[in-house]
Amino acid sequence: MLNHYLEQYNIGFVSVTQDINTNTSAGRMLWNILMTFAQFERETISERVRDKIAESKRMGKFCGGMTPMGYRRNNETRRIDIDSKEAIIVRWIFKKYLKWKSCGLVAKALNLRGLKTRKWTSSHEINHGGKSWCTARIHSILTNPLYAGLIRHQKQMYPGEHIPIITQEMWEQTQELLSHNNQGRHKCFGQREATLLMTLLHCEECNCALTPTYTDKNRKRYFYYVCQKSRKYPDHICQLPQLPSKEIENVVFMQLEMLIQCYSFRENIIEAIRQTQVEYCRIIKKECSGLQTLIAIGKDHDTNMEMKDRLEMLDRKYGAFQQEIKVKAIDRYLDQFSVLWNEMGSQTKIELLDLIVERIEVYPTKISIFLVEDFICLKEEIASRFRSEQSLFSVHQEDGCLILESPIVLKRVNGQNKIEATGVNYDNNRRCLLHAIALAWRWNEELCAGKFKNVSELARTLKQSAAYTGRILALSNLAPSIVEAIVYGDIPNGLSLPSFMKTIGKSNIRN
Repeated sequence: MLNHYLEQYNIGFVSVTQDINTNTSAGRMLWNILMTFAQFERETISERVRDKIAESKRMGKFCGGMTPMGYRRNNETRRIDIDSKEAIIVRWIFKKYLKWKSCGLVAKALNLRGLKTRKWTSSHEINHGGKSWCTARIHSILTNPLYAGLIRHQKQMYPGEHIPIITQEMWEQTQELLSHNNQGRHKCFGQREATLLMTLLHCEECNCALTPTYTDKNRKRYFYYVCQKSRKYPDHICQLPQLPSKEIENVVFMQLEMLIQCYSFRENIIEAIRQTQVEYCRIIKKECSGLQTLIAIGKDHDTNMEMKDRLEMLDRKYGAFQQEIKVKAIDRYLDQFSVLWNEMGSQTKIELLDLIVERIEVYPTKISIFLVEDFICLKEEIASRFRSEQSLFSVHQEDGCLILESPIVLKRVNGQNKIEATGVNYDNNRRCLLHAIALAWRWNEELCAGKFKNVSELARTLKQSAAYTGRILALSNLAPSIVEAIVYGDIPNGLSLPSFMKTIGKSNIRN
């Protein structure tokens, strides 16, 4: 490392105690020999330490580190002995987990009894532990094989020389139950489409992040955001309930949609597109110049033909980038931003949110969106747009950051949590009807395109019943006048999707 650093600045290394001089060939040879032996020594020491640890663990020895709760280090025998007081708590944790099947309930019961985690002081005189129990701490105890008299080394288990706190049977039952409870849990975080705001949402009442979770019901998966402290500490009381991901994302999207309608924002988008065009044209022109030079001096016929084909393709691209930007087309796309948003992939949506939003703070009565610094200059224009729309959304500046605020109301409707922005007229019946019609059109297009053989195959893919899928598909046959009436809200009060479905004939459903 030192040699490479010195070579970058043309500096020689000369030792006054040894015959090392990197300015001479003999000095460089000696330098490289010493470096090779030093590397050999390092690797040899590392291998010996690894082999010693592996052999010690195969013999069942505890190889250092912080002793887990329930054990104490015996400096005379160099082993770990059972701490009788803590061992009672450890056995109680295993027994109650097998009974209740929940780490959260076990942690809550320990906290209600006033029990704390182990206190200890580091060599730097820093106090640790003595805190409330959380689900992660309970899980770490339940997955530690030391309590069953085992020593773990990588993926292997070896019998330990210490006395176990629990029986082997209890250990196996606990691991089987943990494995059963953890099945499929990792899948939640792989589906970013359903949790777009995962890294942005914060619960300001508890000063922690809102993390995604999900529940399965009727063969469907529903995603929620929950307070991190509520998940970690079961006895923690948060004012925010489980927030449905779609509900909170809709409120955030409404605010961002108003932001995108601002004239200055559109001008910035158009200017960014122009700069991108200029940059692409410069890159293409440079590549074309290089290809023309290679073609002129090239002798291989096949290679020249490939380069000519590449040159023709670049010429077409250059001509396309040279065209004038269609401002009206961009305005039309931004006016229908909701359609454009639905066409975006999850990764594109996440990248767009990262460019606009810094963080989102959620309160029981409002949602605050902190925009990146670039939007401070748009404060007055955004405020003017909110006033012209007669919206209850507000905008203000704080600590060099522009904040959009939306008052919200948390409701419980039909056993589900709902989030509604104050001042926005929500017509849930009309919204459900429009959503069902959109689904019917999309499914009908997929069937006509041959993506699915029949309705049954489509239903299996959607994880829905064939009867439900058929009823929704029947909406694709509605007359344009009926669809137009639903779009513009010209429908009877109280007309819901279930009541509307009853008016459709059974023959249409079968078809």
